[in-house]
Amino acid sequence: MNLLTSLQGPLAGRYRLERELGRGGMAIVYLAEDLKHHRQVAIKVLRPELAASLGGERFLREISLAAGLQHPHILGLYDSGSERVGSEDIVYYVMPYVEGESLRDRLQRDGQLPVEEALRVTREVLDALASAHAHGIIHRDIKPENILLSGGHAMVADFGIARAVGVAGGDRLTETGLALGTPTYMSPEQATAEREVDGRSDLYSVGCVLYEMLAGEPPYTGPNAQAILVKRMTDRVPSVRRFREAIPREVDEVIAHALAHAPVDRYQTAEAFAAVLTTGSGSFVTPGAPATPWRWRAPLLAVVGVLTIVAVIGLWNWRTAQVPDLGQRLALTDLVVANRDPSTDYLRAGIPDYLVSALRRLPGLEVMPMSMVRRDSALTSPVELGRKLNATAVLTGTLARFGGTLAVDAELVQVSDGRLLWSGRFEYPDSSYAGLIPAVVGVIADSLRLHLSGGSRAEAVQRSQVDPVVLDLLLRGRHTYSRGTLGAPGDSAIIDSARVIFQRVLDHAPNTPEALWGIAATYNIAYLRGWDVPGLTPVQLYSASDSLDQLAISLDSTLGPAWVTLAVNRLYVNDDFEGAREALRRGIATDSGFADNYRFQGILKQELDGDIQGALVDFRHAVELEPTLARLNSLAAGLMADRQYAEATSVLERSMATRPSAGAWTRLITTYERMGRHADATRIRRQIDPTGASAAPFEAALAAHDTVAYARARRGEIRHAADSLIARLSRADVVPAERYTVAELRIDALLCELGESKEAMDFVESLYRIRPKRLRWIVTNVDLSCLREDPRYLPLVKAAGFERYLRN
Repeated sequence: MNLLTSLQGPLAGRYRLERELGRGGMAIVYLAEDLKHHRQVAIKVLRPELAASLGGERFLREISLAAGLQHPHILGLYDSGSERVGSEDIVYYVMPYVEGESLRDRLQRDGQLPVEEALRVTREVLDALASAHAHGIIHRDIKPENILLSGGHAMVADFGIARAVGVAGGDRLTETGLALGTPTYMSPEQATAEREVDGRSDLYSVGCVLYEMLAGEPPYTGPNAQAILVKRMTDRVPSVRRFREAIPREVDEVIAHALAHAPVDRYQTAEAFAAVLTTGSGSFVTPGAPATPWRWRAPLLAVVGVLTIVAVIGLWNWRTAQVPDLGQRLALTDLVVANRDPSTDYLRAGIPDYLVSALRRLPGLEVMPMSMVRRDSALTSPVELGRKLNATAVLTGTLARFGGTLAVDAELVQVSDGRLLWSGRFEYPDSSYAGLIPAVVGVIADSLRLHLSGGSRAEAVQRSQVDPVVLDLLLRGRHTYSRGTLGAPGDSAIIDSARVIFQRVLDHAPNTPEALWGIAATYNIAYLRGWDVPGLTPVQLYSASDSLDQLAISLDSTLGPAWVTLAVNRLYVNDDFEGAREALRRGIATDSGFADNYRFQGILKQELDGDIQGALVDFRHAVELEPTLARLNSLAAGLMADRQYAEATSVLERSMATRPSAGAWTRLITTYERMGRHADATRIRRQIDPTGASAAPFEAALAAHDTVAYARARRGEIRHAADSLIARLSRADVVPAERYTVAELRIDALLCELGESKEAMDFVESLYRIRPKRLRWIVTNVDLSCLREDPRYLPLVKAAGFERYLRN
């Protein structure tokens, strides 16, 4: 939703919105003209997802309490309301527009303020707080961002907003990932989540701000929110004079008094705090509040510190302004399952995978493919991982399920300096965790300070919202499907289970693109591997797969795996080579980190174009992204075609270590033979056939050093393999993908190795009569050079128009 455009109509006659001024964790701020009073105003619009969580009416009722505040150092509240825009209630409040800058802007520019100016700003803030406290209103979020500097004076903004959010939202705030207050400036009692805090909490925050104005950094710093809060509870108040010795000792004492851990040990009122900040002579009134003896305070703080760690894990939404505006690159890691609950395995990778798709809708943000992150998963430090990936920030998280609750603790780390940009906890009832997706999208947009124009942030958040039932089923379906594609025994049953899960999604939410693709993918793999699906013939299987896949793409063209499925169908079933190439092009443009895009692109280059070098580049890239069995074997086949047998052997050995497969066994024997490593080839033969029957002729020949006998045994082995494939093609249950496709390439390669060019050419003619376009695969194959010895070959190639593809 474009909020700026959408609000123009409902607010017409009262306000004319001009442009966006900025955005924070709670609201987006627009510059507008008050048409009745002919003045400029700032309109703050609550985030739609936050407004929905809070309930607009209750929020407006609470914020109205702040409307009565009138003070020269308080940014007042002119108006508030809500408007129905589409399916959402948009909640807003209107304040004066103040030209100038925030104290945060000033600190970023100058670092430190002169002592007298810092004291004057503090007194003006305290003056504003005294007035608000007298009306029973606690600010709860005093920080440099909420202090505006205009005409040389300070104005405090957002009075009562934090309380209104807290009262209206209650316990639902944890679902938004939003915490009230900012850890850097939060009082100890607010940090430990005490529901009732008084004005002394605000005074503590003012002490933190004064410290930062003088020192250039807050009193307590650390790598994350938890570390800061524990320091606050257990460490003595640091001296501001360690940064600037010129600061009077009396000022240091005032700050220490304001930052006392216990509220009773601080200034009790804003007036009392302001009274000690006198200027001119430099004299200060000595604070006279009683101090708790340290021997009692230390054990108390140790206990409170432990409680703080428990209370604050993940609650705080900490956003810094010191993040680059452009070129943001985000990496997400798989979640760490904290309590080793196997029932959450599907969420460990599923949630980050889904988040990547949602976050890619944020303009100005590049999200690293999960395959690239997983490739470097051994790097456990977010900073180290981010530097390896050249990322701006890294989002990590832990996952735990306990007592019917699913909890995700997440941290966003800036790579350049290791700074924690944000941390938060999200808690949801068991499988109803779908609110996590839009919440994280909003957090990332804000924490990385993306410049999103025209409500694009809200649109991205809205588009990322998903039904809880749908999301949980989709992640379960994905996880199950991926387990069924490993080429292991029982895969057919696993794929059937995945199909059932995806169908449950469609029963709940028809036309869900990912579920449509999921069923299409299960049909596709069943068709290619010759698995039965009750009620469907092989032809119907393919037709259903293709139709569902194209429907999924029509509903969501960014669905990367669907483009690969389309490419597979075009390549292996339709002989639509250009269609396959275009599908892969679209798939790579959609998800440049999806490894199978490059595997199939390599197959296209090798088999259709005869471009082995280009194919090897793609095969290697696919393996680098995610070294699965199929990708390793494709790389090995490419290396064998390029006669790089040593490297092919290394890749095949790696494949065998992953999981032994018939194809890898056969290729490994071939590479060993072509390298003259007959003993190694024979060792593999014995591993394949523990009875020793296959290896015996070779072992006997090697023992006798009889090269003729060894060559005879090898020829018999190749002939047996060719005859087995020929016999297979005559069976009714042959895998559809092999019939008149890949099998001919393997058979002809074996026959060429035997020197049986006439028999090989007979197969080529048979293939050409049935599927003419498949001849192109034969023409580009470097292992079929023997075909040129047959007088039928070149006339057939010329008649088919494939002469330009000859490479052998």
